[in-house]
Amino acid sequence: DSYTSILNGSPEFYKLFEIPEKEIDDLFEFISKKIHSEDFPRIEMLLRNLSKESQKLSFEHRIVLSNEEVKYIEQFLEIEYNSDDDIFRVNGIARDITQEKTLASTFRESLSFEKEAYHDRVFFHLDDKNEITYINEFGCNFWNCGDPDKYVGKNFLEFVPDNDRQKVENAIDFSRKERHFVFEIIEIVNGDNEIQKVIFVAQYFKDDKFSGVRAIMEELLGQQEFHERTEDYQNYMTGLKRQEKEFEIKTSQLKDKVEKELQINEYQRQLLAKKSELESLGKIASSVVHEINQPLSGISMIMDNILLKLSKDGVDNDYLKNKCAQVFEDIERIKEYLSQIGIYNSNKAENNDDSVDVNDVVKSAVRLVQKQHKNTNVDINLQVNPESLYICGNKYKLQKVIVDILNNSFESIGDKIRNRRKKKPDDYIQISTNLENGEVIVAIKDNGKGIDPENLNFIFEPFFSTKNDGAATGLGLYVSKDIVQKMNGQIDVKSKKDEFTEMKLIFPFDKKV
Repeated sequence: DSYTSILNGSPEFYKLFEIPEKEIDDLFEFISKKIHSEDFPRIEMLLRNLSKESQKLSFEHRIVLSNEEVKYIEQFLEIEYNSDDDIFRVNGIARDITQEKTLASTFRESLSFEKEAYHDRVFFHLDDKNEITYINEFGCNFWNCGDPDKYVGKNFLEFVPDNDRQKVENAIDFSRKERHFVFEIIEIVNGDNEIQKVIFVAQYFKDDKFSGVRAIMEELLGQQEFHERTEDYQNYMTGLKRQEKEFEIKTSQLKDKVEKELQINEYQRQLLAKKSELESLGKIASSVVHEINQPLSGISMIMDNILLKLSKDGVDNDYLKNKCAQVFEDIERIKEYLSQIGIYNSNKAENNDDSVDVNDVVKSAVRLVQKQHKNTNVDINLQVNPESLYICGNKYKLQKVIVDILNNSFESIGDKIRNRRKKKPDDYIQISTNLENGEVIVAIKDNGKGIDPENLNFIFEPFFSTKNDGAATGLGLYVSKDIVQKMNGQIDVKSKKDEFTEMKLIFPFDKKV
């Protein structure tokens, strides 16, 4: 408004005038500096001399951008005058008309060509009375006038039928007053009194030799040719419609085929995942059975001892309480082992939307793998973040991924040990959890035999394996990657042959917990 001079605009307005996002103290002054120096005085005078009434204005001006490019802007302003406060409130729209101006300029330049440039179009001059002062040879042939001088001095409107005459006259007058070009599709009567449909273009022009309207005309298709081409067009469209129908049928068939292939692929993926689970289960089966046998043997011995005491009438309450406590302790050990292998239970939901404590899952996976590989004398260095790290996913499947990667680390170190025939003190597996830039990272690193550089791009492919014993299916990492991706995560791998391998599981941190 005129009192505060505060100016606000839409995001598109700011973009048009290259206004930065940072706050500007005087936006009006900032924009004023963008306006072309030749246009600013006119605009300033217009805004400073507004009559005290509500009104609407429109005008054009140029702005100069930071790259020195010039843009043409059209402004539409709606001005409301408040007589009580004696202030103006202005609302408006700014429109980029650079392209339109460029086209108009190009067209005006084309109309300033020499007469000889229009050898294939009707080209003529009209004076202030719409009388023809010049017509080119092509125009003479078009009108069948024979001698060009025969038409010089005649009023152009005489060759326009009554139904189009007013339209042509208005177009020519507009061109004179607005110094603008116009075009219309009109009918013209030629020298043989035949009516032809033409494109008529007019532009006011002034130079040292001529002042008036320059016009060009170009014939549209004749009636017979028009019908012939219309028939060709209809035949062409009929063919296109037939092809379109055939395309729709083929597309529908292809869509059905793709959907079936996707169903088959999903079924095969589930089979591969199940095969991978069974492969992992086979690796830990013997160690788990051994671990369960120990508490079962203890329970069996306790029961035998109790029965022996009963046969000799030597059982008291303290003795029974002590033995029962030992039994319950062994039962808890069995339950823990069974819960740890629950990751292979297909009845566990496929749901990937549970809140998962990554630290708990990692600890559970490490305990399970340590039991399986307790005879290898390779220690796992576990470092978990002191804060609870939650992600959105499935804890059973995440545990399976970590177990499979840890098993790969043990096997990689084992292969390295077999090649040098003894263990070194520096053989290690490190696993850590951290929160970095809003992402939970589980890093598993070993100093095993590493991965050949040429194999790094293939380790997540199904059935790819570098093991030569024939026992591996090459599905572990393929399934692990699929599980991680379904939990909106990713796996990053770094490795150097005969030095180390590091795998990072990266998940978005679940801030809801």
